[in-house]
Amino acid sequence: MVKTPQTLSTGRKVLLLSCKHCQTLLTDRAMKAMLVARPSVHLYSTDWEPMNCKSAVDEQDRLRISCSCELQRTACSCCGNIVGYYIVHPCNRCISQNTNGHKWVFHLEDVEEVSRLNLHGNGYLYWDTLKSNEPDDLLFLVKSYPNHIVINR
Repeated sequence: MVKTPQTLSTGRKVLLLSCKHCQTLLTDRAMKAMLVARPSVHLYSTDWEPMNCKSAVDEQDRLRISCSCELQRTACSCCGNIVGYYIVHPCNRCISQNTNGHKWVFHLEDVEEVSRLNLHGNGYLYWDTLKSNEPDDLLFLVKSYPNHIVINR
């Protein structure tokens, strides 16, 4: 599992992440985080299922990190490159830790970040002001980030 340091959880910018290989938007609500099992490992995470991503379905694509969480690789649905993983079953060690609850994780080296603007476009959007049950305004995102939005048909 992943966590966000307590001292940094408020005032953290919401990030857009795109595939570094083809620039396809993967998520519009990510944050920087670290592994519970190895705090020196930094990455990105999100609480909502990413768009334009697909999970690997072959057993050979399941992986393990330094804890016992069961993970499944996640690939960009546009170019097919692996960009991170999904936490299928968190281990007991990670469940007992103070985590951010995010189950989708992205590798720093496979994605590009852009700080997300608020709906007025006059400042950044922060996690402590983001409403978890409020759908994002896709039209606003397309207008604000035209080079990061790829709509697959």
